[in-house]
Amino acid sequence: MGTSKGSSLLREIREVAERVDAFIHENFKAFPDFLQKACLHTVKAGGKRLRPFLVVKSCEICGGSSEKALPAAAAIELIHTFTLVHDDIMDRGEIRRGAPSVFVKWGIPVAILAGDLLFSRALEVFASCSLDPSTKFEVMAEMARVTSSICEGQAMDLSFTRPKEIPKEGEYIEMISKKTASLFASCCKIGAVIARADEKYVQALTQYGFSLGLAFQIVDDVLNIVGTEEELGKPVASDIREGKATLPVIKTLEKKPELHKLLLKEALEDSEVEQFINAIRECGALDECRSMAKAFVEEAKRHLEPFPASRTKALLLQLADFIVERRY
Repeated sequence: MGTSKGSSLLREIREVAERVDAFIHENFKAFPDFLQKACLHTVKAGGKRLRPFLVVKSCEICGGSSEKALPAAAAIELIHTFTLVHDDIMDRGEIRRGAPSVFVKWGIPVAILAGDLLFSRALEVFASCSLDPSTKFEVMAEMARVTSSICEGQAMDLSFTRPKEIPKEGEYIEMISKKTASLFASCCKIGAVIARADEKYVQALTQYGFSLGLAFQIVDDVLNIVGTEEELGKPVASDIREGKATLPVIKTLEKKPELHKLLLKEALEDSEVEQFINAIRECGALDECRSMAKAFVEEAKRHLEPFPASRTKALLLQLADFIVERRY
């Protein structure tokens, strides 16, 4: 991605993020101080806000207003944040976005409550927006549906931690389809529905988001190995330390099954983590994963072909390239 194009995209993402964050903060003022802080902790810690960006820009590319899409964009970010808070509890992830996780700062009971409140507040925030009843119902039904999908994907993800048998690549794709790609797809669908777009455009954007989400998760798994703690906001190789069979790990174990025993250990020595990382690098797993991510990105871009040229379409195409080129 060219520097000027990249800076333009990031500026647009930041602008949407600022509007969404302000909207979210305004909607938590009425809650007790400690609960408000616990709910907003992960939001304040940072994040790319790609999901609300997709809601807003999917609405815009279909001729809709970003103002109409804002409550849905904020609700989606709240749902995403709720999943992160609960995910950290399940994974015992102590660092999120460079800050202590909610359960580390306030304990598990408060973290569970914060996650529950984030989800319920997401639906409440959207329910109060000024859309016609049929559109509002369709969007709320989609939010509920995708939350179920994420929970199903997370349940599958639990079986990928210290697995007794090496998972298949297809099983991994099914898991991230439910846990990650489904939410990207819903963001785009919701934006298009709010714009009252024709069904062919709703479907095209939904498929764009789904393919984008697959690429996003694969790149995340690669960055967990080759990124830096400063860029990632969490320890490098945390997936390996937790015994998670991510795509780079699965591809490596296909070639070096003898390393499976390391994935089963409750605690790995630093030297064992380094041994695993070196094996991933040497067997070409990272390149294979990057190639898969690029293929999904190209697939995502093809789904935008029915849309006429516009500034918003250019941004969504740039976003697809950003997904595979990013370092964080």
